[in-house]
Amino acid sequence: MPATAQESMTIAGVPASARVTIQRVDSNHGNVPPRCAAMGKPLDPMPEQVEQLNLETALPASEQTALKDGALALTLTPNALVLVKVAP
Repeated sequence: MPATAQESMTIAGVPASARVTIQRVDSNHGNVPPRCAAMGKPLDPMPEQVEQLNLETALPASEQTALKDGALALTLTPNALVLVKVAP
């Protein structure tokens, strides 16, 4: 299991308890290469294989949270990509 990192960011210009939506791509969310490798890395996947990959790697629902005193704490794994949307 990859090491995780705790990151915190302060966000100015919005209420200290603003709503936050988090979408992530990492080793457990939306990661296609390992699933493709598990099916033998087909060069020209069949439509059924494409559908299977799409189902297995679909992004989960966004995480909903709120800032706490204007800050957001995130736990990240290596190579994670995180989209954070803040709504005032």
